[in-house]
Amino acid sequence: MLNRVIRDIHHLRRVHSILPDAVLGDTLKNKLLRLSLQPSLQQLKHEHLQGTHAGSAKASSSSLPSRAATARAYDGRAERSATGSADRDAFAASSPYAIEPLALCDLLDSLAYFHLGTSAVAREALQLVQLSAPTMPIPQLCTTLAACCALGAQQDITATALPLLSTALSHYTDMPSCNTRSGGSGMPSVPAATLPEDSQPLLFSQGANVVILIDALQRAGVREKEVWHLLAEHCLRYLESFDGRQLCSVVTAMCAEEIDDYPDFFVAVERYITSQPSNYMSADLLQQIVQCYKELHQPVVSLLAVMNATPQCEENLDRSISAAAAVAAMSGTQAHGVIGGGARSAFSSRRASSASSSFERNCDAVSSAPVQHSLEVFESAAMSTLAAADAQGVLELLHKCERRRIMTARVMDTILRRLVALYYPALSAGEHTSDTCSAAGQAAPERRRPMPLELHQLSKCLLTALEFNDATLFVPFVEQDKSLITTLLNAMGGELDQWYHPRLLQMVPYAVKLLPPSQQPEGFFQALVAHLRRSSDLSSHESPMLLRSLIGGLLALRRYGGEATLVEYISAIAVGVLNAPRASQLELTAMMAHLPRAAKELVPGVYRQWGSQKRWLRTITEEEVGSALQIMARSGQRDSQLLHAIIEFVQAQRGQLPPQRVVMYLHQLARLGVRDLELFTQTAEHLMRRAVEPKPSASSGPGRSGGGAGAPPTAASLSPSSTAAVRHPQWQVTTVQDLGLLLYTFTFVLRDSIRVTQQIIARLKMCSSAANPRDISLALYSFVKLRVVRHDEVTGQLCERAAATLSDFTASELTSVWSSLRCLHHPNIRLYHKTVELLGGASPCKDAPHLIEADNAVPEAAGPVWRFTDADCLSLGSALLLTEAAPLNVNHPLVRQRGTSINASSSDEPIAAPLPPATRAMRGKTLPADFERQFVEVCRRLLRSASGQRLYLIVCSLSQCSSTPKLSLDAWETMLKLVDTHAESLTTGRLGDAAGMAQLEVLAALHLLHRLVADVEALNAADAVRVESSNWLVPYCPPGLWAILRPWWRELTRSSSVQMRPTLMAVVDDVKGCGSEPQPTEPEKGRASRKPLARRGRKA
Repeated sequence: MLNRVIRDIHHLRRVHSILPDAVLGDTLKNKLLRLSLQPSLQQLKHEHLQGTHAGSAKASSSSLPSRAATARAYDGRAERSATGSADRDAFAASSPYAIEPLALCDLLDSLAYFHLGTSAVAREALQLVQLSAPTMPIPQLCTTLAACCALGAQQDITATALPLLSTALSHYTDMPSCNTRSGGSGMPSVPAATLPEDSQPLLFSQGANVVILIDALQRAGVREKEVWHLLAEHCLRYLESFDGRQLCSVVTAMCAEEIDDYPDFFVAVERYITSQPSNYMSADLLQQIVQCYKELHQPVVSLLAVMNATPQCEENLDRSISAAAAVAAMSGTQAHGVIGGGARSAFSSRRASSASSSFERNCDAVSSAPVQHSLEVFESAAMSTLAAADAQGVLELLHKCERRRIMTARVMDTILRRLVALYYPALSAGEHTSDTCSAAGQAAPERRRPMPLELHQLSKCLLTALEFNDATLFVPFVEQDKSLITTLLNAMGGELDQWYHPRLLQMVPYAVKLLPPSQQPEGFFQALVAHLRRSSDLSSHESPMLLRSLIGGLLALRRYGGEATLVEYISAIAVGVLNAPRASQLELTAMMAHLPRAAKELVPGVYRQWGSQKRWLRTITEEEVGSALQIMARSGQRDSQLLHAIIEFVQAQRGQLPPQRVVMYLHQLARLGVRDLELFTQTAEHLMRRAVEPKPSASSGPGRSGGGAGAPPTAASLSPSSTAAVRHPQWQVTTVQDLGLLLYTFTFVLRDSIRVTQQIIARLKMCSSAANPRDISLALYSFVKLRVVRHDEVTGQLCERAAATLSDFTASELTSVWSSLRCLHHPNIRLYHKTVELLGGASPCKDAPHLIEADNAVPEAAGPVWRFTDADCLSLGSALLLTEAAPLNVNHPLVRQRGTSINASSSDEPIAAPLPPATRAMRGKTLPADFERQFVEVCRRLLRSASGQRLYLIVCSLSQCSSTPKLSLDAWETMLKLVDTHAESLTTGRLGDAAGMAQLEVLAALHLLHRLVADVEALNAADAVRVESSNWLVPYCPPGLWAILRPWWRELTRSSSVQMRPTLMAVVDDVKGCGSEPQPTEPEKGRASRKPLARRGRKA
């Protein structure tokens, strides 16, 4: 209760500092003066007294302990201290008088702000600090000491705050075995009397902790000379503990506070710097110190001499980084661990698995020479810098390389080796020392554990290295070796008992993504999940950024129990998400929306909160719209108010949003069940009207684009920088990716093609040369679903593009393309031969005229590796075997050629029209032997449960296979039974097929398969029984199939689609031979004798 009151007062104090108000200030002063800290003070004194008695009793039990016993006692005391700290925290949560360190800092800050340093509550607060400061972590301890100094300046600082500061500097010691549980970079401290004499490192004997204290004093506005003189004296005593950067920070702080009346400090610092080696401090830091000395009128001659003698290796490194980054960006080098230029395009990233030597292919000897030279210079300069760099120097090098997007595998390996040598030298030496000691019978020397500040720095370096987001940078040079970053992460996992920072969770998604399964740091992952589960405390992850890291890290650790831990604490996390700002609330919810418990406990609360905030719905932003759509799609729960706000946002902002974002919003709305046809058609027409031609450039010629002069630049053909350069001031034209997705979106809303879809297809025809496999598969699928009639030209262009980039297709994309082509009656010879060659494992024949690569095709190093599911294998094989061109007239009788008389032939049969060229060229289609063998096995496996279109595909495809084995009589009977049962549901799925065509093709397939039955005698006997029955017309035509086929028999047999196919005509002749052809129906006399009407005044 007391902590909450103090936090509320401090929050209002911050409001008062922004908007001063006399009434609010007086109210807060009265609240502070009325606070009574005596109960808290008495409770803390009682706990301190109990701890003192327990320590004295333990000390009196053993008079002269040995050295090993002392060390064991120290470790046990540290463990009990950590346990006692956890018990005190649990007691503080239940006691109304317990005060937290953070609340104590806020109280001191509020008292100093209102100048209440002489009040009784201020004196009580200082007494609380004296009792609780020894157990505070470093960040809170420094903040508390700074607040005490700021408060003591209002009365007598030498009597109140200065003794406390002096005690902390000279007596507080570090305890390396205690867990901070605060996520900070410091450790709790204890008085020196509670530790053994041989284990008493002073807390502020480390330069990093002194720098933290100086920063806290500057933030608190402490300007008293006594405080800074005490700090300067302390720095002189432990000057050797400062590295170059920390010493520069101290001198800069002294200069900022104008401490010019302590010349001994500056003289000692100058002598210390001049006595250090040349790599102790960089030229930039020396320049800062020289400037500070000049401002304080201190001598700088020795420092200038050191600065002039310092080698300019840093300048050489900067120049080499800039040169290598510029050359790599110009050449587009991104192979072999070289990062240069922008991000990879979607097209190049899909080819990354097969393009193992793109650097050697894309750069000839002349152009690769300067690139190689620049990289060698960069690597040489980086390695010379890393040879003597500390952790901060390594981090600076990583930041410089990250800003210029340049890094090589050799430099990264050197960085990781340097980090191992700095923090875990035993690992870099291969731990031969422990093996030698064990062989000699000696105890292995105890490994030095890094301090929390060192782990803080190491985690920064590792996170920056992982943020390059390139897996090739972390591949070990020897395959048997363990990756260095895996070694470092596993070593950090063993330090989680003394240090933890949320930054570790940010490294988890990168490590899971970039490192192969055999190189995963499983020890680090398991230790991190165990720490989060053991701590049961999410108070350090309340901010949106930390919550994002926590959720993303635990979701990435699903294999190690991370998702189960997230589900376990979903209630506490939901509270943090609901209290987060609106900008982060939907984003955090979208990350967990796929979890059933989150969909039950978190998503409804977010919907209620947004529904109650009408202003939020009216002012919803672009990022919030994307997150809201993800929540609805992943959780399966829709919210009408939020969905209505999204639709209004899309309608109002579609002129300001990029086309890619608008198309994505429409697609997501369609998948959520929105069927507002006016919204989709008007938005699509607006996109078509808003699209403008890009400005012509000098590099664009009339024949550079395969889609014609008006083909728009796409994301697959342009880098992000060049795309931004050719954009119109309004927006760029919609790309082929947008058009394909937009056309696919209309398949959720429409069943036929309308005017706006025809506009999309016309625009798609202009830029089809830049389509990627996903665009091609979506476009062809949309043609089928929307029943597009005039598609031959654009379909041909898409097929040519697919043949040129067939190696980039996935198994599902290739299956979708061929299934769509079968439904569209559009066989493509070049695509067919290329598919058969890649399925058979043969390399493409570049000398063949029908396999000449397109201009924008990239040569392949090896064929793709496709792994088909049973459904994909069936769809692809049947499409390759059954795809034929559309007949001239599908639903009408055959039209005879001009000049041919009906009575010229004595036969009653109509004359067959010539086959289309594509159909003649695709005759005799065969599948590769291995694929056909797999295809036949899949068909037989799926036959027993097949029905509808799948049964049609299996029966017709088996009849077309060249290697179909003999059928057993049981398999033949099963096939007849299935066809008889599911005859009504048989369908081809093709556009424009006449009614009954599927049944007729299945009948023709059964006619062919009838000859493949192995047991001829048993088959003849079964056929004889069937023929004797009146229900069976022929032995291979089940009664159910003939019942569906008979009403359409005469119309089918007179159509061109049947007349052009000999297999179907053979079945027709066989049925006619049985004498069971349906009799022609007599035309109605009234309708036949009626003459056509003519309008009056015109000739009939």
